[in-house]
Amino acid sequence: MRRALLCVAMTLVLAGTAAAALAPSAYRASATAICKGSFAKLRRVPGPHAAKDIGPYLKAAVPIAVAQYNNLKKLAVPGSFAATHAKVLKLEAVQIAGAEKLISTIDAGGDPIKSFALYIAQSKQYSDAEDAAWKVLGVPACIHS
Repeated sequence: MRRALLCVAMTLVLAGTAAAALAPSAYRASATAICKGSFAKLRRVPGPHAAKDIGPYLKAAVPIAVAQYNNLKKLAVPGSFAATHAKVLKLEAVQIAGAEKLISTIDAGGDPIKSFALYIAQSKQYSDAEDAAWKVLGVPACIHS
C-alpha cells in the first residue's frame, strides 16, 4: 500500500512539474520580470567615472548579476526551451566568474582600466551568445545590447 501511495504521489508531483514547465508565455513573463528587475537595480549603481570607481562598481553590480542568475535558474522551463535556457545559464555563469576574477585582479593591485578593458573584450563573445539565446527564447528584456 505504501508503495502504491508513493507511486501515486510521484506521478502527481511529476505531472504538476510537467504542467508548470510547459507554459512558454509564463516562462517568458517570469524571465522578463527577472531581467527587468536586475537591469533596474543595475541602473541605480553609479557607473565608474575613474579607475578607482571600477572595483566598487563591480562589487555592487556582480551580486545583482548573481541574483539574476539564481532566479533564472529556479524558473520552470518549457521542455522545448530547456537546452537554450541551460545555455543562457552557462553563459551567465562564465560572465559572472570573469567579473569575480576581475574584482580579485583589481583588489590585488591590477590596473583597473586595462583589466576592465580585457574583461570586456574577453566576455563579448559570451554576452553576444547570451543575447542570441534570449532572442531565440523570445525574451528581449534580457538582451544586454
